[in-house]
Amino acid sequence: MSDPIKFIFIVTGHPLQSASGTFLPAADERTVELCRRFYRQRLNPGTVLPAPAVLRFVHFECERNEINVFEFPLSTTAKPRPPESMTRPRRKWTALDQFVASGDPSFSPITFVDSSVDPSGRFTILNIYHSIRGAPPKSVLELSIFGHGWTEGPLIQDGARDFPVPADNNGLPIRRTDDTDGRARTDFADNMGEDPNLGKPPVTSPPAPGQFPRTGGKDALKEFKAAFDPQASFIIFGCNGQDPVRNPVNNRLDAMVRSSAEQVIHQAYVLPTAAHEGKKNNAAARIGKFLAAGKVPVESDGKAIEVPIDMGAEFDEERHDIDNPHDPAHYTTFDNVDRAADKEARKQAHYGLDTVFFPAATSAELKFNRPWLSILGFVARRTQQTYAFKAASKLGIDVIGGPAGTLTMVGERDHQQIVCGAYQGSRCTRIVRFHEVFMRATPPPAGKSERRYFVYDALAVIYHNILAQHP
Repeated sequence: MSDPIKFIFIVTGHPLQSASGTFLPAADERTVELCRRFYRQRLNPGTVLPAPAVLRFVHFECERNEINVFEFPLSTTAKPRPPESMTRPRRKWTALDQFVASGDPSFSPITFVDSSVDPSGRFTILNIYHSIRGAPPKSVLELSIFGHGWTEGPLIQDGARDFPVPADNNGLPIRRTDDTDGRARTDFADNMGEDPNLGKPPVTSPPAPGQFPRTGGKDALKEFKAAFDPQASFIIFGCNGQDPVRNPVNNRLDAMVRSSAEQVIHQAYVLPTAAHEGKKNNAAARIGKFLAAGKVPVESDGKAIEVPIDMGAEFDEERHDIDNPHDPAHYTTFDNVDRAADKEARKQAHYGLDTVFFPAATSAELKFNRPWLSILGFVARRTQQTYAFKAASKLGIDVIGGPAGTLTMVGERDHQQIVCGAYQGSRCTRIVRFHEVFMRATPPPAGKSERRYFVYDALAVIYHNILAQHP
């Protein structure tokens, strides 16, 4: 009997001429990191993958349209040891079509990995979904996606994001065939956005490489879930700092704006806690004293304090970021000339995202007060719209992603993406603290740190769903 085999799928999206450069080193470093992690744990009682076993890595390089494989055996002896590097002195990856799999032939990735390309000659998110759907049951320990991202999901190729979608099929959403990227609206429905009337194609004998994937929407989510080990992780490395403004009738993308969750958290939590830390003697500092202690702000008689929100200041800052000549933010400019008209359009776009929390879009109100539970309810509803949360709600495994309103940077040493970068006292890290204290979305346990990304497990999903009911 051959040793158990578990898969690690790693995806690196197209860098899109980003200042962060290629994401390829992240895959190499992640591979080394996981080899070391499982090597250290291989003899521990109750470990996820006890030795003897085999870790088999499948890397989708979407920048270069390559699929490479690497295998690391876990032995009960001290050797083999984990690789020190995947790039020096020579690459250890093997091209998929040249990889010779050991052990059970049904675990050979060439028999189920989807290496087909779209009409533009590219890999898309569907290559990853199809490949995992075709993997042996409970064989996938991790799916990690490195790349740019936003609320709707990871960007594999950054296909045009102006996506009116076809009509739903029997109540199930359908992806556009030219959509390359992760899509929160479709990807975790039962059909995962594909035609629910189509299933796995007929098997040829022997199967041709890349022509044996699980395609179509029939049983799609069921197959996808079945491939994951119960202790698997799905990690979306990337930013979560923009909100899409879509036409509710045809799903057309009308605008991309700064994360409204980030703006509200800044007003309601970051500014008051900063005022408290600065020993200010004002209302904001008094609220911040409660928040810094992880408590709901109340009056001396126990009555809840309503927290002031100045969205006008946030809209001004958003426009300032757009106009920054050195590092312009990628949000929509509604009017290049008339700042007042731009601010009005920006207000309507943001207010339309949550008609329960915000004043009416036609209202002139830019400053208002809200009770703390309303703020938590609003952030929970924005989190519910994210790709990571949608995945966690359906997959039954730990889904790890950046909290709503956070950005990431590529680390200088390990080349992997870190929420908020290296700066401990930044606005972004304070927003992470808000999520940790008040939204109960927590970093992975010690020994499984994922660089300030948060775990959305079953309890986090339940808690957010409860909070989201607060108006």
